[in-house]
Amino acid sequence: MSPKIPVFFDVDNTLVKGQTQQILVHYLYKKGKVNSLFFLKIFLWFLLYKLHLVKNVFTIREITFESFAGWKVSEFDGLVKDCFEKEIKRRIFPQGLKLIQLHMKENYEIILTSASLSNIIEFLREYFGTRFTLSTKLAAQDDKFTGKVFGRVAYGENKANMAKELIQRYDLSLKGSYAYADHISDLPLLQLVDNPIVVNPDRKLKKIAMKRNWQLYYFK
Repeated sequence: MSPKIPVFFDVDNTLVKGQTQQILVHYLYKKGKVNSLFFLKIFLWFLLYKLHLVKNVFTIREITFESFAGWKVSEFDGLVKDCFEKEIKRRIFPQGLKLIQLHMKENYEIILTSASLSNIIEFLREYFGTRFTLSTKLAAQDDKFTGKVFGRVAYGENKANMAKELIQRYDLSLKGSYAYADHISDLPLLQLVDNPIVVNPDRKLKKIAMKRNWQLYYFK
């Protein structure tokens, strides 16, 4: 049997309109689970990130994750599920869903990729009916988050390296592979595959895509 071919889909602003972690934090704020200072700090961080003014992405993310130390995993997952049903699901781009369904019919291996928390991305995986995710996992002990990351933050080169490891572990083939992404940080992943496709690209990624004659999609 020939090895399956992967199709990597970034999540934020590629499959889902907006940043899933920002959507979650806003939901937690409305539910009274986080305070105004935490909400404003996260909102400002995402604004600066969108403007490419955040230099150390990993440090800021780690500080954010520390805020979840002591939270019960089961309670958090219940809140994430509710957020997914009420806020995230309706933001899924119809064009992205159709592409996933098309690639699945053609027997490709769909892999969702995101620096966002695995607690969020797993609900998307279940919704799409796919097998694999590359996302950021929070460490936990005795059903409580420690505030630390388990493994690596799935961002930039880390995400591409995690993709390579998954390909090797499950004997997938990069020949004819695809990747869909919106942000310049996903350039290493896009360069890994045979068919890089940019969706709703930021200015830097759009410039590279046009120079290299990559396909550009705009989802609404």
